[in-house]
Amino acid sequence: MAGASNIRAGAAYVEIFVRNARFLRGLNQASQRLRAFGKSAQMVGMQMLMIGGAMAAPFILAAKTFMGFSDQMLMVKGLVRATTAEYERLHAVIKKLGRTRPFMASEIAGMAVQLGRANFSASEIEAALDPIIDLARATGTELPEATEIAADALRAFQLPATEMTYVVDVLTAAANGSSQTLTDLGESMKYAQQIAPEFNQSLKDTAEMLAILATLGLKGSMAGTSSRRMMVAFADPDKLKTIVKDWDVAVEHIVNGERKVRPMIDILADLARAAEGMSSLKKAQLFRELFNIRAMGAGLKLGQAQAKIFDRLRE
Repeated sequence: MAGASNIRAGAAYVEIFVRNARFLRGLNQASQRLRAFGKSAQMVGMQMLMIGGAMAAPFILAAKTFMGFSDQMLMVKGLVRATTAEYERLHAVIKKLGRTRPFMASEIAGMAVQLGRANFSASEIEAALDPIIDLARATGTELPEATEIAADALRAFQLPATEMTYVVDVLTAAANGSSQTLTDLGESMKYAQQIAPEFNQSLKDTAEMLAILATLGLKGSMAGTSSRRMMVAFADPDKLKTIVKDWDVAVEHIVNGERKVRPMIDILADLARAAEGMSSLKKAQLFRELFNIRAMGAGLKLGQAQAKIFDRLRE
């Protein structure tokens, strides 16, 4: 006995055949129409699914984005321990940036989470967001990476968050004004900025030095470790003065009535000028004596640079 499904299929076939008897002649034509109907129904079903999916996609994406933003903001609130008023203000600022800048509010909220983990307060986060967005755009860097580099530099040189625009300007100039990316510069800064403030080196001094090293082909961690070693070598002003006494290079200057070591970039610029007429052997001896064997490679590169390179990068 034919199964119930076969009977229903046969009934459908007969119904189609009878209904179209005027136009269809023969079993084959009816069969073809039945198959065509099945295919058409399948195609219509798929099209409806596709249309439904397309219509639903923006709503699904919006829901996910909203959930991501809400979750991020809750994390921010917990990290910065903001008051209700501070949280609401920061929430409004981030929503506005999401409308006016080329990043979604959820991405900017992610920045706020990063800054909160770096111990930024709600007001500090508010001051830092817009400049860091500029940094990411100006250097073609992903937002999380730009946030990390800028926040680390600000904290390393003990600058207030209100100076984030200055930090961004320095980092952008150093990255875009030399043959390196912000990623390269950030890697170099990890090593150099740890001790730079202790040796009277400002953010600008340090970034300029790393820009020069990048221009000379020394980038990333190599530039960072080399500059760090040079800073350590510059920690003894008396030794430096003895070494450079015949080269008309000042090691110290007076700042607010206090004698301090000059910024290393300025000393190196003077050394570069003094070394222009030296033989290669004498130049190598000078920089080995100055920086010891570990840092002399970077010292030599800096010494071989013409003074105009320093001057151009300092404009």
